[in-house]
Amino acid sequence: MTTKKLTPIILISMNIAPVGGVGADVLKCVRALCQQGREIHVIYAFMPNDIAKHIPIEKIHWHRIRMPKRPPVVAQTFIWMTSLAIIRKIKKASPNCKTICFERLPIGNYVVGAAPSSLWEQARKLMGLSPFSKLPFKYWLKGIDWSFRNYYSGSLVMYSERDLKRFIHEGGRPDHVSRVIIPTDTERFQPIQNYNRKYVTIIGLNAQHKGIDLALKAWEKIESKYPDLTLRVVTHASSVKKLVAQSPCQNVEVNDFIPQVENYYHSSRLVLMPSMYETWGNVLPEALACGVPVIASKAVPSSEIISADIYGEVINHDNPRDASLLIAAIEKTLTLDMSKENMLARHKHIKEFMHNNRDLISWLLNE
Repeated sequence: MTTKKLTPIILISMNIAPVGGVGADVLKCVRALCQQGREIHVIYAFMPNDIAKHIPIEKIHWHRIRMPKRPPVVAQTFIWMTSLAIIRKIKKASPNCKTICFERLPIGNYVVGAAPSSLWEQARKLMGLSPFSKLPFKYWLKGIDWSFRNYYSGSLVMYSERDLKRFIHEGGRPDHVSRVIIPTDTERFQPIQNYNRKYVTIIGLNAQHKGIDLALKAWEKIESKYPDLTLRVVTHASSVKKLVAQSPCQNVEVNDFIPQVENYYHSSRLVLMPSMYETWGNVLPEALACGVPVIASKAVPSSEIISADIYGEVINHDNPRDASLLIAAIEKTLTLDMSKENMLARHKHIKEFMHNNRDLISWLLNE
Protein backbone atom coordinates (compact mmCIF):
# COMPACT_ATOMS: atom_id res chain seq x y z
CA MET A 1 0.00 0.00 0.00
CA THR A 2 1.47 3.36 -1.05
CA THR A 3 1.24 6.39 1.19
CA LYS A 4 -0.28 9.48 -0.41
CA LYS A 5 2.32 12.24 -0.77
CA LEU A 6 1.29 15.31 1.19
CA THR A 7 1.17 18.70 -0.50
CA PRO A 8 4.27 20.81 0.16
CA ILE A 9 3.59 23.99 2.15
CA ILE A 10 5.20 27.43 1.92
CA LEU A 11 4.81 29.59 5.03
CA ILE A 12 5.52 33.33 4.91
CA SER A 13 6.13 35.16 8.18
CA MET A 14 8.65 37.86 8.92
CA ASN A 15 8.99 36.79 12.57
CA ILE A 16 9.31 33.29 13.99
CA ALA A 17 9.74 32.99 17.75
CA PRO A 18 8.92 30.68 20.68
CA VAL A 19 6.90 33.35 22.52
CA GLY A 20 4.54 36.13 21.61
CA GLY A 21 2.07 36.87 18.82
CA VAL A 22 2.21 35.73 15.22
CA GLY A 23 5.78 34.50 15.48
CA ALA A 24 4.79 31.94 18.11
CA ASP A 25 1.69 30.90 16.13
CA VAL A 26 3.83 30.25 13.05
CA LEU A 27 6.25 28.20 15.13
CA LYS A 28 3.33 26.04 16.29
CA CYS A 29 2.39 25.47 12.65
CA VAL A 30 5.94 24.60 11.60
CA ARG A 31 6.23 22.11 14.45
CA ALA A 32 2.93 20.43 13.51
CA LEU A 33 3.87 20.23 9.82
CA CYS A 34 7.22 18.66 10.74
CA GLN A 35 5.44 16.00 12.78
CA GLN A 36 3.16 15.34 9.82
CA GLY A 37 6.17 14.69 7.60
CA ARG A 38 5.28 17.34 5.03
CA GLU A 39 7.80 19.23 2.92
CA ILE A 40 8.01 22.73 4.37
CA HIS A 41 9.42 25.96 3.02
CA VAL A 42 9.62 28.97 5.35
CA ILE A 43 10.14 32.51 4.05
CA TYR A 44 11.23 34.71 6.98
CA ALA A 45 13.27 37.73 7.99
CA PHE A 46 13.77 37.52 11.77
CA MET A 47 14.31 34.45 13.93
CA PRO A 48 16.13 33.74 17.24
CA ASN A 49 19.44 31.90 17.06
CA ASP A 50 18.24 29.09 19.34
CA ILE A 51 15.27 28.13 17.15
CA ALA A 52 16.72 24.61 16.79
CA LYS A 53 15.63 23.96 20.39
CA HIS A 54 12.01 24.19 19.30
CA ILE A 55 11.85 22.59 15.84
CA PRO A 56 13.95 20.17 13.73
CA ILE A 57 15.43 22.88 11.48
CA GLU A 58 17.17 20.36 9.22
CA LYS A 59 13.77 19.17 7.94
CA ILE A 60 12.81 22.65 6.72
CA HIS A 61 13.80 24.65 3.64
CA TRP A 62 14.68 28.14 4.92
CA HIS A 63 14.46 31.23 2.71
CA ARG A 64 15.66 34.34 4.51
CA ILE A 65 14.69 37.82 3.37
CA ARG A 66 17.18 40.53 4.27
CA MET A 67 15.04 43.63 4.34
CA PRO A 68 14.86 47.19 5.65
CA LYS A 69 12.55 47.76 8.62
CA ARG A 70 11.76 51.37 7.74
CA PRO A 71 9.88 53.01 6.21
CA PRO A 72 6.95 50.54 6.54
CA VAL A 73 5.70 50.91 2.95
CA VAL A 74 9.16 50.15 1.56
CA ALA A 75 9.59 47.20 3.94
CA GLN A 76 6.18 45.74 3.03
CA THR A 77 6.79 46.18 -0.70
CA PHE A 78 10.16 44.48 -0.32
CA ILE A 79 8.54 41.52 1.50
CA TRP A 80 5.85 41.24 -1.16
CA MET A 81 8.14 41.31 -4.19
CA THR A 82 10.86 39.12 -2.67
CA SER A 83 8.35 36.52 -1.44
CA LEU A 84 6.78 36.25 -4.90
CA ALA A 85 10.22 35.69 -6.45
CA ILE A 86 11.04 32.95 -3.92
CA ILE A 87 7.63 31.29 -4.43
CA ARG A 88 8.13 31.17 -8.21
CA LYS A 89 11.49 29.48 -7.69
CA ILE A 90 10.06 26.90 -5.27
CA LYS A 91 7.13 26.10 -7.56
CA LYS A 92 9.43 25.19 -10.43
CA ALA A 93 10.40 22.10 -8.42
CA SER A 94 7.09 21.67 -6.51
CA PRO A 95 4.29 23.12 -8.68
CA ASN A 96 1.54 21.88 -6.33
CA CYS A 97 2.91 23.80 -3.31
CA LYS A 98 0.35 25.72 -1.28
CA THR A 99 1.37 29.11 0.05
CA ILE A 100 0.12 30.36 3.42
CA CYS A 101 0.98 33.96 4.27
CA PHE A 102 0.93 35.25 7.86
CA GLU A 103 1.71 38.78 6.70
CA ARG A 104 -0.97 41.29 5.78
CA LEU A 105 -0.23 40.91 2.08
CA PRO A 106 -2.31 39.34 -0.75
CA ILE A 107 0.15 36.51 -1.44
CA GLY A 108 -0.49 32.84 -2.19
CA ASN A 109 -3.43 30.55 -1.51
CA TYR A 110 -4.27 31.76 2.01
CA VAL A 111 -3.67 34.85 4.10
CA VAL A 112 -4.01 34.15 7.83
CA GLY A 113 -4.99 36.76 10.42
CA ALA A 114 -5.58 39.68 8.03
CA ALA A 115 -7.86 41.81 10.20
CA PRO A 116 -9.28 44.93 8.50
CA SER A 117 -7.08 47.97 9.20
CA SER A 118 -10.13 49.96 10.33
CA LEU A 119 -10.08 48.01 13.62
CA TRP A 120 -6.51 49.13 14.30
CA GLU A 121 -7.38 52.70 13.29
CA GLN A 122 -10.38 52.66 15.64
CA ALA A 123 -8.29 51.44 18.58
CA ARG A 124 -5.54 54.01 18.00
CA LYS A 125 -8.04 56.87 17.85
CA LEU A 126 -9.59 55.68 21.11
CA MET A 127 -6.15 55.89 22.70
CA GLY A 128 -5.77 59.46 21.42
CA LEU A 129 -2.99 58.42 19.03
CA SER A 130 -2.54 58.93 15.32
CA PRO A 131 -3.56 55.69 13.56
CA PHE A 132 -0.77 55.99 11.00
CA SER A 133 2.77 57.26 11.47
CA LYS A 134 2.96 58.50 7.88
CA LEU A 135 0.25 59.27 5.32
CA PRO A 136 1.68 56.84 2.69
CA PHE A 137 1.27 53.99 5.16
CA LYS A 138 -2.41 54.87 5.61
CA TYR A 139 -2.99 54.59 1.88
CA TRP A 140 -0.96 51.39 1.80
CA LEU A 141 -3.17 49.74 4.44
CA LYS A 142 -6.36 50.98 2.78
CA GLY A 143 -5.06 49.61 -0.52
CA ILE A 144 -4.40 46.20 1.03
CA ASP A 145 -7.96 46.19 2.44
CA TRP A 146 -9.31 47.00 -1.03
CA SER A 147 -7.16 44.24 -2.53
CA PHE A 148 -8.50 41.65 -0.08
CA ARG A 149 -12.09 42.63 -0.87
CA ASN A 150 -11.83 42.99 -4.64
CA TYR A 151 -8.64 41.56 -6.09
CA TYR A 152 -7.08 38.77 -4.05
CA SER A 153 -8.17 35.38 -5.47
CA GLY A 154 -7.08 33.24 -2.51
CA SER A 155 -8.87 32.75 0.80
CA LEU A 156 -8.67 34.79 4.00
CA VAL A 157 -8.48 33.04 7.35
CA MET A 158 -9.28 35.21 10.37
CA TYR A 159 -8.91 34.53 14.07
CA SER A 160 -12.07 36.13 15.42
CA GLU A 161 -15.73 36.74 14.74
CA ARG A 162 -15.01 40.44 15.21
CA ASP A 163 -12.57 40.49 12.28
CA LEU A 164 -14.78 38.37 10.07
CA LYS A 165 -17.87 40.53 10.66
CA ARG A 166 -15.94 43.76 10.03
CA PHE A 167 -14.55 42.36 6.76
CA ILE A 168 -18.05 41.49 5.53
CA HIS A 169 -19.45 44.81 6.79
CA GLU A 170 -16.85 46.64 4.70
CA GLY A 171 -17.89 44.81 1.53
CA GLY A 172 -15.92 41.57 1.63
CA ARG A 173 -17.51 38.40 0.29
CA PRO A 174 -18.65 35.96 3.01
CA ASP A 175 -17.53 32.99 0.89
CA HIS A 176 -14.05 34.53 0.67
CA VAL A 177 -13.27 34.33 4.38
CA SER A 178 -13.37 31.72 7.13
CA ARG A 179 -12.56 31.70 10.82
CA VAL A 180 -10.13 29.60 12.83
CA ILE A 181 -8.93 30.07 16.41
CA ILE A 182 -5.38 29.96 17.70
CA PRO A 183 -4.89 26.59 19.43
CA THR A 184 -4.01 26.31 23.10
CA ASP A 185 -2.03 23.25 24.15
CA THR A 186 -4.12 21.98 27.05
CA GLU A 187 -1.58 19.23 27.72
CA ARG A 188 1.09 21.82 28.33
CA PHE A 189 -1.10 24.44 30.05
CA GLN A 190 -2.60 22.69 33.05
CA PRO A 191 -3.53 23.76 36.57
CA ILE A 192 -1.18 22.97 39.41
CA GLN A 193 -1.84 23.38 43.11
CA ASN A 194 0.26 26.30 44.29
CA TYR A 195 -0.52 27.95 47.61
CA ASN A 196 1.98 30.77 47.03
CA ARG A 197 0.10 32.70 44.34
CA LYS A 198 1.35 36.20 45.03
CA TYR A 199 1.06 37.78 41.57
CA VAL A 200 -1.43 39.64 39.44
CA THR A 201 0.20 39.30 36.01
CA ILE A 202 0.05 41.37 32.83
CA ILE A 203 2.09 40.58 29.70
CA GLY A 204 3.01 42.84 26.79
CA LEU A 205 5.41 45.07 24.90
CA ASN A 206 3.36 48.23 24.40
CA ALA A 207 2.07 50.04 27.47
CA GLN A 208 -0.96 51.63 25.79
CA HIS A 209 -1.97 48.86 23.40
CA LYS A 210 -1.79 46.21 26.12
CA GLY A 211 -3.31 48.39 28.83
CA ILE A 212 -0.22 48.19 31.04
CA ASP A 213 -0.49 51.91 31.79
CA LEU A 214 -4.11 51.36 32.84
CA ALA A 215 -3.13 48.39 35.04
CA LEU A 216 -0.50 50.52 36.82
CA LYS A 217 -3.07 53.27 37.38
CA ALA A 218 -5.53 50.74 38.82
CA TRP A 219 -2.88 49.12 41.01
CA GLU A 220 -1.89 52.46 42.43
CA LYS A 221 -5.43 52.80 43.82
CA ILE A 222 -5.90 49.30 45.21
CA GLU A 223 -2.53 47.76 46.11
CA SER A 224 -2.88 48.83 49.76
CA LYS A 225 -5.93 46.53 50.03
CA TYR A 226 -3.87 43.54 48.90
CA PRO A 227 -0.48 43.78 50.65
CA ASP A 228 0.27 40.12 49.93
CA LEU A 229 -0.09 40.56 46.15
CA THR A 230 2.36 42.01 43.60
CA LEU A 231 1.58 43.35 40.15
CA ARG A 232 3.96 41.57 37.77
CA VAL A 233 4.62 43.12 34.36
CA VAL A 234 6.15 40.65 31.89
CA THR A 235 7.99 42.52 29.14
CA HIS A 236 11.35 43.19 27.55
CA ALA A 237 10.38 46.62 26.21
CA SER A 238 12.56 49.38 27.69
CA SER A 239 9.70 51.88 27.41
CA VAL A 240 7.45 49.68 29.57
CA LYS A 241 10.23 49.10 32.11
CA LYS A 242 10.73 52.86 32.32
CA LEU A 243 7.00 53.40 32.87
CA VAL A 244 7.00 50.87 35.71
CA ALA A 245 10.06 52.52 37.28
CA GLN A 246 8.26 55.88 37.24
CA SER A 247 5.08 54.47 38.80
CA PRO A 248 4.37 55.28 42.46
CA CYS A 249 3.22 51.68 42.99
CA GLN A 250 5.17 49.82 45.67
CA ASN A 251 4.25 46.19 45.02
CA VAL A 252 5.15 45.91 41.35
CA GLU A 253 7.96 44.11 39.54
CA VAL A 254 9.12 43.48 35.97
CA ASN A 255 10.00 40.05 34.59
CA ASP A 256 11.37 39.16 31.16
CA PHE A 257 9.65 36.95 28.62
CA ILE A 258 10.46 33.26 28.96
CA PRO A 259 9.51 30.34 26.67
CA GLN A 260 7.92 28.55 29.67
CA VAL A 261 5.25 31.21 30.13
CA GLU A 262 3.13 28.72 32.08
CA ASN A 263 5.51 29.25 35.01
CA TYR A 264 4.14 32.78 35.31
CA TYR A 265 0.55 31.55 35.25
CA HIS A 266 1.28 28.95 37.92
CA SER A 267 2.32 31.66 40.39
CA SER A 268 -0.53 34.04 39.48
CA ARG A 269 -3.75 34.72 41.31
CA LEU A 270 -5.13 36.70 38.40
CA VAL A 271 -4.11 37.63 34.83
CA LEU A 272 -4.96 41.00 33.25
CA MET A 273 -5.59 41.74 29.55
CA PRO A 274 -7.12 45.25 29.42
CA SER A 275 -5.81 45.64 25.85
CA MET A 276 -7.01 48.27 23.43
CA TYR A 277 -6.30 45.98 20.47
CA GLU A 278 -5.51 42.30 19.93
CA THR A 279 -5.76 40.01 16.92
CA TRP A 280 -6.78 37.11 19.19
CA GLY A 281 -5.14 37.08 22.64
CA ASN A 282 -3.27 33.83 23.40
CA VAL A 283 -2.64 34.80 27.02
CA LEU A 284 -6.31 34.49 27.93
CA PRO A 285 -6.92 30.81 27.03
CA GLU A 286 -3.44 29.84 28.26
CA ALA A 287 -4.06 31.36 31.68
CA LEU A 288 -7.53 29.82 31.96
CA ALA A 289 -6.13 26.43 30.94
CA CYS A 290 -3.75 26.81 33.90
CA GLY A 291 -6.77 27.44 36.11
CA VAL A 292 -6.21 31.20 36.53
CA PRO A 293 -9.08 33.70 36.03
CA VAL A 294 -8.58 36.54 33.55
CA ILE A 295 -9.84 40.12 33.27
CA ALA A 296 -9.97 41.16 29.61
CA SER A 297 -11.35 44.07 27.64
CA LYS A 298 -13.91 43.56 24.89
CA ALA A 299 -11.16 44.58 22.46
CA VAL A 300 -9.58 41.14 23.11
CA PRO A 301 -11.33 38.73 20.69
CA SER A 302 -10.62 35.71 22.89
CA SER A 303 -12.64 37.41 25.66
CA GLU A 304 -15.62 35.53 24.16
CA ILE A 305 -14.28 32.55 26.12
CA ILE A 306 -15.16 34.29 29.41
CA SER A 307 -18.79 33.18 29.54
CA ALA A 308 -19.25 32.93 33.33
CA ASP A 309 -17.96 34.70 36.45
CA ILE A 310 -15.78 31.75 37.41
CA TYR A 311 -13.57 32.45 34.37
CA GLY A 312 -13.08 36.15 35.09
CA GLU A 313 -14.50 39.45 33.85
CA VAL A 314 -14.90 41.27 30.53
CA ILE A 315 -14.72 45.06 30.72
CA ASN A 316 -15.73 47.57 28.07
CA HIS A 317 -13.47 50.54 28.71
CA ASP A 318 -14.29 53.14 26.08
CA ASN A 319 -12.05 55.58 27.94
CA PRO A 320 -8.51 54.14 28.11
CA ARG A 321 -7.58 56.65 30.82
CA ASP A 322 -10.37 55.60 33.19
CA ALA A 323 -9.23 52.75 35.45
CA SER A 324 -12.47 52.51 37.45
CA LEU A 325 -13.89 49.52 35.55
CA LEU A 326 -10.60 47.65 35.83
CA ILE A 327 -10.37 48.40 39.56
CA ALA A 328 -13.90 47.06 40.15
CA ALA A 329 -13.18 43.95 38.05
CA ILE A 330 -9.93 43.22 39.93
CA GLU A 331 -11.62 43.51 43.32
CA LYS A 332 -14.48 41.27 42.21
CA THR A 333 -12.29 38.64 40.55
CA LEU A 334 -9.90 38.38 43.50
CA THR A 335 -12.84 37.04 45.53
CA LEU A 336 -12.99 33.95 43.30
CA ASP A 337 -11.99 30.72 44.94
CA MET A 338 -8.70 29.23 43.67
CA SER A 339 -9.73 25.77 44.80
CA LYS A 340 -8.66 22.71 42.83
CA GLU A 341 -12.26 22.27 41.71
CA ASN A 342 -12.50 25.77 40.23
CA MET A 343 -9.10 25.55 38.57
CA LEU A 344 -10.04 22.26 36.92
CA ALA A 345 -13.35 23.78 35.80
CA ARG A 346 -11.47 26.58 34.00
CA HIS A 347 -9.15 24.06 32.36
CA LYS A 348 -12.09 21.93 31.25
CA HIS A 349 -13.79 25.00 29.78
CA ILE A 350 -10.76 25.70 27.55
CA LYS A 351 -10.54 22.06 26.46
CA GLU A 352 -14.19 22.14 25.44
CA PHE A 353 -13.79 25.47 23.64
CA MET A 354 -10.83 24.14 21.68
CA HIS A 355 -12.72 20.94 20.86
CA ASN A 356 -15.80 22.82 19.64
CA ASN A 357 -13.95 25.25 17.35
CA ARG A 358 -11.78 24.67 14.32
CA ASP A 359 -8.24 25.76 15.14
CA LEU A 360 -5.31 26.93 13.07
CA ILE A 361 -3.30 23.70 13.38
CA SER A 362 -6.11 21.30 12.45
CA TRP A 363 -7.09 23.58 9.57
CA LEU A 364 -3.51 23.77 8.30
CA LEU A 365 -2.83 20.03 8.50
CA ASN A 366 -5.90 19.30 6.39
CA GLU A 367 -4.96 21.70 3.62
